[in-house]
Amino acid sequence: MNANSFFELVQQGFRVALGATASLGETLQDPQKREQAISEWEQKGENTEQEARSLLEQLLSQQESNSASTTGTGGYASSASAPSANPETQSQLQQLIEQIVELRTELEKLRQSESER
Repeated sequence: MNANSFFELVQQGFRVALGATASLGETLQDPQKREQAISEWEQKGENTEQEARSLLEQLLSQQESNSASTTGTGGYASSASAPSANPETQSQLQQLIEQIVELRTELEKLRQSESER
């Protein structure tokens, strides 16, 4: 990577952060925009939570069906044959969890600032 592209990348990141900050400031100052943003973030959080839950249920269901098919005598699956989750699925699940945490934190901050007014 040459110095120009690195500088352009840093400059672009700065502009994005500055634009996001300005947009957030405008949103917080306008009660109608603030309520709309909170509602939108809440809906996104709910959707993300549902996706994560569905993905987790699917993952657990796959593990249970794989575990049932690899059970040895005595009805217990050996730990050596227990399936591990696909690394891509684990990564997606982790990303969804992080998004949920971020959205909930942001929503809680906005609710607190709203109640203080």
